Amino acid sequence: MSLYPSLDADEAVVSQKLEQTSAQTFRLYKIGELKSFLRSEVESRGRLHKKYHRAVNTLNGTCAALGATCIVSGTVGAGLLASGIGFVP
Repeated sequence: MSLYPSLDADEAVVSQKLEQTSAQTFRLYKIGELKSFLRSEVESRGRLHKKYHRAVNTLNGTCAALGATCIVSGTVGAGLLASGIGFVP
């Protein structure tokens, strides 16, 4: 009397194929989940890039305008200093 039942060769092959099929289905399911997750990440990162790219462009424009204002103010100040205008006699 055996503790384990004897399996026919056909039953073993069928159970092995069933395990392979379920494992393959599981892998395909996981691949599908990862694919959808990565697509959503790409879309959300694209939106963030667009949003912050606008902010960076705005800050760069502001910085350029302020830099130009500083240069003009310095030039005018140097011109006034050289011409003597503004000195109290």
